[in-house]
Amino acid sequence: MLTLFGLEYARGAGELLQLFALSALPVAAYSALGAVFKVTKNLLGMVVMNGVYAVVTLGMRAITISYGGLMAVGWAWMVGNVAACATGALFLMSNKYKSKETMI
Repeated sequence: MLTLFGLEYARGAGELLQLFALSALPVAAYSALGAVFKVTKNLLGMVVMNGVYAVVTLGMRAITISYGGLMAVGWAWMVGNVAACATGALFLMSNKYKSKETMI
């Protein structure tokens, strides 16, 4: 089906789809963390996590697209999701630590 847009496009898109499949876990974790932040009404955590996602994804894409092409966009998306997940996890851990501190 992708060859309708050209053979080169189909080759590049096939590799990109494999990268997207590899990225499924970070994307799922990113979505789960977003849901946790919504349920716990942690607006700061959600805003920072989404900000990190946007900055890393767009920044990496802007830097690497000239020599990486379509795959650079895929890698930027994956790295952005991983960075956002790490940030979200840090927010969750710091909030749990703070809540235990206030109980003492």
